[in-house]
Amino acid sequence: MLPGVGFVFVLAAGGAPVSEVTVYADGAQVTRRAKVECAAGKTAQVTFSALPASADVDTLAADASGARVVALRWDRPRPPAGDPPAKKPLDRVAEELAALDQRQARADGAGERADGYDDLVERWAGHALWRASAAPARWAAAIETIVGERLTVAREEEAGRARRRTLEAEKSRLERQLATELAARASPPVDAHVHLACTGASATVALRYLAAGAGWQPVYEVRARGAALELGTFATVHQSTGEPWPEVRLTLSTARPGARATPPALAPLTVWSEPQETPKQIVAGSEEIPTAPTAQAHGAAGPQRVSVVDRNELATDLLVPGTARIPSDGTAVRVLVARTRHAARLHLRTTPRLAPAAFRIAEVVNDTPFPLLPGRLEIFREATFVGAQDLPDEIPVGARLVVSFGVEDRVRVSRIVLREVERSAGLFGGARHHLFAYRFLLANHLGSPEEIELLDHLPVSELDDVKVVVEPASSPGYRLEPRDGRVTWRVSLRPNQEKTVDLAFRVEVPSAYQ
Repeated sequence: MLPGVGFVFVLAAGGAPVSEVTVYADGAQVTRRAKVECAAGKTAQVTFSALPASADVDTLAADASGARVVALRWDRPRPPAGDPPAKKPLDRVAEELAALDQRQARADGAGERADGYDDLVERWAGHALWRASAAPARWAAAIETIVGERLTVAREEEAGRARRRTLEAEKSRLERQLATELAARASPPVDAHVHLACTGASATVALRYLAAGAGWQPVYEVRARGAALELGTFATVHQSTGEPWPEVRLTLSTARPGARATPPALAPLTVWSEPQETPKQIVAGSEEIPTAPTAQAHGAAGPQRVSVVDRNELATDLLVPGTARIPSDGTAVRVLVARTRHAARLHLRTTPRLAPAAFRIAEVVNDTPFPLLPGRLEIFREATFVGAQDLPDEIPVGARLVVSFGVEDRVRVSRIVLREVERSAGLFGGARHHLFAYRFLLANHLGSPEEIELLDHLPVSELDDVKVVVEPASSPGYRLEPRDGRVTWRVSLRPNQEKTVDLAFRVEVPSAYQ
């Protein structure tokens, strides 16, 4: 205690429970608070006892209202002398199990004796029958002795098995308890002492520290409800820090304190070259178009609907509404972070080149005030679970999220190859034309009109003298993205209506290319 301390407050762990926690992907910042009576002009000491072994003592920090923090120190109480409390009960259980083993050995011997009696009675009975000198009373007495011996052995064995099951469970529990006690002795809990200079009649002291053994992962639920989508953002939180979090204010952070926020360093760049003779050659390539892309840049953020504690270039902190209860045994707990509604229209999308099916999809803009981190996305249509997918990439604020609600079986799609040929365009072979033509068949067997988004793509030339030209035979109304060659039609179909869409193009290649 510091000189001149007027009075001392000693708070046990239960007197200063965990009140706030910020959970990171690789740990947690824990806050304990204690409110104490104080007297202006006096000094005092508040002890936060039994901080877990997972607490990083190098990160201990304290602040107070109604008082000024003069000093903060910590120590580890000396472990008690003698054996851990679980040692003697565990030894007693081991002794009783050894006694059970001995009784089992005696029972095995009694069973062997009963087997010997069986053999003896069998030989005696056979001999008596052979000589016609059978004595039924003597036979009955012998058989009764054997049966009684076997019943005694069976009862002892059943009682032994039941007791053994109880003792084995108790042994496992005591072994875990002993391991915990030994670990606590090897790294005993920490007592933190906060020294105060009081400025008022009472003071509230907050002690903060980083603890290992905690983390969280995002989980999302998307529900289609009529013309809107409901997006539920959840977090699966787990912790095995060695102390319970009974009713805490929970904040989830995308920062990684374990990385210590070390700035990246630039590595040297080297420019070099090697002579290489490369002939001109046309290489055909293809790029798969995902049926449900995760994000595309789109628009600005919408109104904020949930609490965001802080957002910067490195991390986002999300405040979980209400309080949360997270046990300290590593059990995963799902907590609700936010639930938002978004205007969205479900429509059909098909890419017959990849799959002859139409998918029911919805596109929403992430107008929550926080990015959607990579995680599991669970998809529902009203109360029906449709499926799940992973968000492999972060969806920034303002980006577009595309969600697939599965295949619509009553819409039929197929793709037919009409032409894939090569022709010479000139008399002297000055150029070659590669001609391609495809037909898409769409059929709506639903009871309502539908608009189907049909996707395909053209080759994209990276050479100035190689041209890709759309033929007039292609169905009108398409939208072409020159950067990636994506071609899109929006086809309206009445109930039980069928339509065809044609795509035709040519690739003009100079004869100098192979």
